[in-house]
Amino acid sequence: MGGTVLALSQETRELLRNRTAFFSGISSAEGAGSLAVLGKDAEARIERSVASTGEVAIDLIFPVDDNANPADGRIYVQDRFVFDASEQTFKKYERSFSYNGKGSATWQDWLKKLQGAAKPGADESREFGLAVARSHSRPLSAEDPKILQVFQSQKAYLTKAGDLARVQNSDWKLISGDVQNHYHLVSTGGRIELNTYLALRRGSDAKTTILLHEKFTLDASGKSLQKHERIWEAASGSDAAALQGTLQKLNQQSLPGNRGRVQVLGKRKIGAG
Repeated sequence: MGGTVLALSQETRELLRNRTAFFSGISSAEGAGSLAVLGKDAEARIERSVASTGEVAIDLIFPVDDNANPADGRIYVQDRFVFDASEQTFKKYERSFSYNGKGSATWQDWLKKLQGAAKPGADESREFGLAVARSHSRPLSAEDPKILQVFQSQKAYLTKAGDLARVQNSDWKLISGDVQNHYHLVSTGGRIELNTYLALRRGSDAKTTILLHEKFTLDASGKSLQKHERIWEAASGSDAAALQGTLQKLNQQSLPGNRGRVQVLGKRKIGAG
């Protein structure tokens, strides 16, 4: 551990809900009793680290416990997925366990049993890594200058998107440096899904912030667009109730053309792995 700590995104949580079988070896381990992987626990997280070789390691870390209290003892499962520097090629998978040193001596016995539990196979690990581990939130900011440049090159497209909001109120503006601007990348089922989020705000009032959420579904090469969805959402910290009427009207509007933008994004960041 020790990398950049990332909260579990909405996309990651949804992917996890549909892939609970990946942790079946833990829940079915002989003698593990009522221990379960707590994906919704406050200690559940993702950590991303980069080695000197350029390889990227994504660690999914979850508590394994029979209750929500870590003070009476807890085990953690750490699933590590290693990719090349672009995070497009899956290289290896490792699973390890650790104990927080609290509670009774029974936890040491449980730790040994879990360490001997069945682990996912190679194909299952690769699919899970590409679909779930890579879905972590990535900033659309100077922290990722190349992807930021891609979005900046699509000013005409972004202007049209902003115009849709300004039909409702001329004060809406795209906030290029907002901390809520981010994207998620998922490769699953022979397709690639790219979710992007861009913030718009009326003046400096954070409670008016809305997110332009676009979901692009592409083929495995990342170059052929299969489906495009757009959802206007209330941003974290905004007044969702006050924005409900505006969001409803925005979600009823038609989509502008997008193929040029998707192709540019595909050349930069989308890969089948």
